[in-house]
Amino acid sequence: MRVSKTIKNTGTESDIFTKVICNFKTPILAQIGALNSLLSTANQKINNEERELIELTLNSCGVLQNLIDVFLIAYKMSFSTITPEYEKFDFSELIKDIVLEFKILLKYYNIELDLKIPENISLYADKNLLKQIIKNIIFNNINTAYKGSKAEIEIQIRNSELEFQIKTQSNYLEPYMLKEIFEKEKKYNSQYSKPSISLGLYMLNKIIHIHYGSVFIKSYPNNVNIFGFILPIKK
Repeated sequence: MRVSKTIKNTGTESDIFTKVICNFKTPILAQIGALNSLLSTANQKINNEERELIELTLNSCGVLQNLIDVFLIAYKMSFSTITPEYEKFDFSELIKDIVLEFKILLKYYNIELDLKIPENISLYADKNLLKQIIKNIIFNNINTAYKGSKAEIEIQIRNSELEFQIKTQSNYLEPYMLKEIFEKEKKYNSQYSKPSISLGLYMLNKIIHIHYGSVFIKSYPNNVNIFGFILPIKK
């Protein structure tokens, strides 16, 4: 008699999988360290074109590292509830630091990014979680925007709430697409249905909600898309 065996996804299996994924970061971090060292010591030994290629490769490694971090957070959220580790920090400076990391990628896609953000925005939230999802959403929007176009990041403070949004020029999204865009799996085929983007948007929605906030997306027929979220400002 054949006995069926049910394999359950145990915490131990989850830990092993997490460790395996983390091991992918080791060579990436080594590449980032080597490229940074090369840039800092090369000086006049390389020309501008070679420097740009190294910087582009370095930026790509950083993007890959962030995607792994996003995947890890999403994977952990599938097994347990993540509790935000709140701290007070300057949200304006966080955005500026993140944007600097995309300097080479913006140049590669020939996208001009305009920042409309107030100074000294004090926010009480999980800085690391927000950093990961903001990096992911900026990457997603740059990756889907038209080359040679303009983009804009704007932050507004209204009634003790912070509103963050990024506006890009990219393909129009039909209303039925907007209803499913923050789901883990999508049935439609669009520039936003790539696995990495889908996972990032799904995680964005989850993390903003555990901060008691909300997400939004707007798409206009003139090929302008706006992604954003609203968070309460805690003192």
